[in-house]
Amino acid sequence: MTWNNHLLLIFIFTSIISIYSDELSDLNKKFISTYDHARDYLISITNPLIICNGDDVIIIHRGKRYQEQVIPKLYHDLKSISHIPFKIYLTVMFNLGTLSDDNYTELKQYLQDIRSIRNSIQFPIDIQQTQYDIIDLSIEYLETILKTKFIDQTQLNEFCQQARHLFSVNIDLAARAQLDMLD
Repeated sequence: MTWNNHLLLIFIFTSIISIYSDELSDLNKKFISTYDHARDYLISITNPLIICNGDDVIIIHRGKRYQEQVIPKLYHDLKSISHIPFKIYLTVMFNLGTLSDDNYTELKQYLQDIRSIRNSIQFPIDIQQTQYDIIDLSIEYLETILKTKFIDQTQLNEFCQQARHLFSVNIDLAARAQLDMLD
């Protein structure tokens, strides 16, 4: 096939696609318009209307809209703390042996970030110690691998087992925080 024939085929193919795409787009716009009308009608006759959207519940009742957060910020904060050792694991899991320069730089910065967070976090007294334990475990492990520039499988396994136990505690704390919101 010559270059000109090749270009002609590309032109024909893209023209066909744009024709069908425009037609489909117009057809879809008609669907969206009908869908919007049906949705608006159902909203107008449903009272109260309850919508769950992410962490929030939206209630529309007698023309008024109410919105409340149903998943507490504490839940997300506990989850974020639990992600600290998980991020470390994900960074090194495929880097057993000598730590790559890129991972070394990334983990060194992450260690600084963790130390900064460690000094500024505020949790209720019955939750605080577990958060410190998770952060301290992560700091200790990072200091070890940054000092040696080596990821030892046994040390990584021990780190993960200790983190798993602390994750379990944090899951219980997060569930309790969410249940306490219902009171």
